[in-house]
Amino acid sequence: MASQTKQMAKQLQSAIALFTKAQAKLQKSGLSLSSDCTQALSEAQTAVSALQAATSEQQADTNDIGDTMQALGQCRMQATQLVQAPVIMKTLTRAHDKLLKKNMLSDSDKEDWDTLVQEYATLKGGTFDDGDVFSFFDDARSMAQSFGMNTNSIPHVEQPKNQDQGGFGNVGAGVAGALKGIGSFFQNLTH
Repeated sequence: MASQTKQMAKQLQSAIALFTKAQAKLQKSGLSLSSDCTQALSEAQTAVSALQAATSEQQADTNDIGDTMQALGQCRMQATQLVQAPVIMKTLTRAHDKLLKKNMLSDSDKEDWDTLVQEYATLKGGTFDDGDVFSFFDDARSMAQSFGMNTNSIPHVEQPKNQDQGGFGNVGAGVAGALKGIGSFFQNLTH
């Protein structure tokens, strides 16, 4: 195996290991990753196997390695955000119950609460995509504001902008920029 291919396989394995740790932490909180992230992990594992099996640079298909690394990085960010979902939901539930007892919830608040509870159930059910993650955190932030709570502890999750690229929306400009840099690094290795 050529030196560059070997290096790419090693770096991709490191990314998979970090991702797997984030996934384990998420599972401890009773949630799983989106189907997009599960697919990204599978593709990364396949790419490592292909890189390890390649006997020359020409045999190693390295074109998608940067995209795979970027997808894993975004999924790791998603896992970090999702770990906070149970705590956020517990805090909002306490506030909801207090306001409900005092009969201080508007009909709109009650409808929004029901929507948020359904979104959380979707996340716990394990069959969701990146858009569902955005909806939950956006609605949790709105609900916290409606309840008069501080929203600083609720992560800002950007809405997925381009579902045609595997469904991995732009999680944050800084993170995306760094991950694009990793992708460029891999592309430079192959050219």
